[in-house]
Amino acid sequence: MSSDVKIVPKTGRKRATKAVSPKTAGAMATGGTGAAKPAGQSAKATARRTVSAEERRRMIAEAAYFIAEREKFHADPAWCWLEAEKEIDRKVAVQ
Repeated sequence: MSSDVKIVPKTGRKRATKAVSPKTAGAMATGGTGAAKPAGQSAKATARRTVSAEERRRMIAEAAYFIAEREKFHADPAWCWLEAEKEIDRKVAVQ
């Protein structure tokens, strides 16, 4: 475990909840836009888009850099690239 992580014990107190307006609640339920989804389409079908091979490669390269940075550049670059591929492929599949 990292030394900068501080574990705080739970207390018996409950956090106060904030009231949400109907407009905000609607926006939260529809993904933040507040607009209704077209009839007969699921959220996944409306959010899916095609990613070009070049865009996917760029996204993987950027993610690999951040993974390497997180590992303080001591990790194998091939391992960072493979981890980035998994991460990007998961994100693209969800969209």
